[in-house]
Amino acid sequence: MNIIAAIIAGLVATLAMTALMYLAPRMGLPKLDIIRMLSTMLSSSRATTTGKVTASGDNVLVGWTVHLMVGAVFGIIYALLWNGFHFRLTWHIGLIFGLLHGIIASWLTPMMLRTVADAPQSQPGIGMTSGMVVGHAIFGLVMALIYVALR
Repeated sequence: MNIIAAIIAGLVATLAMTALMYLAPRMGLPKLDIIRMLSTMLSSSRATTTGKVTASGDNVLVGWTVHLMVGAVFGIIYALLWNGFHFRLTWHIGLIFGLLHGIIASWLTPMMLRTVADAPQSQPGIGMTSGMVVGHAIFGLVMALIYVALR
């Protein structure tokens, strides 16, 4: 496994997914601003009496940093899985991994957001779910293409 290729591919795939996320409202999908969500959730957080976390501040740099770090980590995870299971890596495999990742993320994200008192509200429902699944499918596709090209 080429860890540098996995990190670079993860970062490029994250940027591709993020670009789609910001274009989503123009395509009829709901807005899902993960950078702002992460910024709000991670900037000067404190617990409230209800057990929820509240954030004071909206540091976009924090959101971008965490988002890109998570993308790099998922790049490594994808590469480990592809190498560990000896997949013949094609764009199809990347797309399938991304779809599965998107389904899991669309299930976990609403639960995560409920723990943050002042998390930015997104538009829940089938639009948000489909947007997350498509975004992660793009991540998997780009991840596979870049990783194969670099390793």
